[in-house]
Amino acid sequence: VNLTPASARKHSTGVDLAIALGILAPQQMRRVAAWGEVGLQGDVKSVGQCVRMIVAAADAGVDRVIFSSLDRDHVERVASWLG
Repeated sequence: VNLTPASARKHSTGVDLAIALGILAPQQMRRVAAWGEVGLQGDVKSVGQCVRMIVAAADAGVDRVIFSSLDRDHVERVASWLG
Protein backbone atom coordinates (compact mmCIF):
# COMPACT_ATOMS: atom_id res chain seq x y z
CA VAL A 1 0.00 0.00 0.00
CA ASN A 2 1.52 3.29 -1.11
CA LEU A 3 0.41 6.27 0.98
CA THR A 4 2.11 8.96 -1.05
CA PRO A 5 3.72 11.28 -0.18
CA ALA A 6 5.65 9.41 2.46
CA SER A 7 6.74 12.67 4.09
CA ALA A 8 3.14 13.70 4.87
CA ARG A 9 1.86 12.58 8.25
CA LYS A 10 -1.21 10.31 7.97
CA HIS A 11 -3.43 11.21 10.89
CA SER A 12 -6.90 10.73 9.45
CA THR A 13 -9.25 7.80 9.14
CA GLY A 14 -9.43 8.78 5.47
CA VAL A 15 -6.70 6.30 4.63
CA ASP A 16 -8.75 3.34 5.94
CA LEU A 17 -10.29 2.60 2.53
CA ALA A 18 -6.99 2.77 0.64
CA ILE A 19 -5.33 0.38 3.08
CA ALA A 20 -8.25 -2.09 3.03
CA LEU A 21 -8.45 -2.13 -0.77
CA GLY A 22 -4.69 -2.39 -1.12
CA ILE A 23 -4.67 -5.47 1.09
CA LEU A 24 -7.76 -7.14 -0.40
CA ALA A 25 -7.13 -6.44 -4.09
CA PRO A 26 -3.56 -5.21 -4.63
CA GLN A 27 -3.39 -5.93 -8.38
CA GLN A 28 -6.62 -4.05 -9.09
CA MET A 29 -5.54 -1.02 -7.05
CA ARG A 30 -2.63 0.12 -9.19
CA ARG A 31 -2.97 3.77 -10.17
CA VAL A 32 -6.13 4.09 -8.04
CA ALA A 33 -6.70 6.58 -5.22
CA ALA A 34 -9.15 5.77 -2.43
CA TRP A 35 -10.30 8.09 0.35
CA GLY A 36 -12.78 7.23 3.09
CA GLU A 37 -13.29 5.73 6.50
CA VAL A 38 -14.35 2.09 6.67
CA GLY A 39 -17.02 1.67 9.36
CA LEU A 40 -17.38 -1.37 11.59
CA GLN A 41 -20.28 -2.58 9.43
CA GLY A 42 -18.19 -2.25 6.25
CA ASP A 43 -19.78 0.98 5.10
CA VAL A 44 -17.58 3.73 3.62
CA LYS A 45 -17.99 7.04 5.41
CA SER A 46 -17.15 10.49 4.14
CA VAL A 47 -14.12 12.04 5.82
CA GLY A 48 -14.05 15.42 4.10
CA GLN A 49 -11.41 17.10 1.98
CA CYS A 50 -12.32 14.93 -1.00
CA VAL A 51 -11.84 17.85 -3.43
CA ARG A 52 -8.27 18.31 -2.26
CA MET A 53 -7.61 14.58 -2.56
CA ILE A 54 -9.05 14.37 -6.09
CA VAL A 55 -6.86 17.23 -7.28
CA ALA A 56 -3.79 15.61 -5.68
CA ALA A 57 -4.67 12.27 -7.30
CA ALA A 58 -5.02 13.92 -10.71
CA ASP A 59 -1.65 15.66 -10.25
CA ALA A 60 -0.11 12.27 -9.40
CA GLY A 61 -1.46 10.71 -12.60
CA VAL A 62 -4.00 8.42 -10.94
CA ASP A 63 -6.45 6.72 -13.33
CA ARG A 64 -9.38 6.22 -10.93
CA VAL A 65 -10.60 7.50 -7.57
CA ILE A 66 -12.81 5.71 -5.07
CA PHE A 67 -14.77 7.69 -2.47
CA SER A 68 -17.83 7.39 -0.26
CA SER A 69 -21.11 7.76 -2.16
CA LEU A 70 -21.83 10.61 0.26
CA ASP A 71 -19.16 12.63 -1.58
CA ARG A 72 -20.64 12.01 -5.04
CA ASP A 73 -21.65 15.64 -5.67
CA HIS A 74 -18.16 16.92 -4.83
CA VAL A 75 -16.46 14.22 -6.89
CA GLU A 76 -18.61 14.89 -9.96
CA ARG A 77 -18.02 18.65 -9.70
CA VAL A 78 -14.24 18.25 -9.49
CA ALA A 79 -14.24 15.70 -12.30
CA SER A 80 -15.98 18.20 -14.56
CA TRP A 81 -13.36 20.87 -13.66
CA LEU A 82 -10.51 18.52 -14.46
CA GLY A 83 -12.07 17.37 -17.73
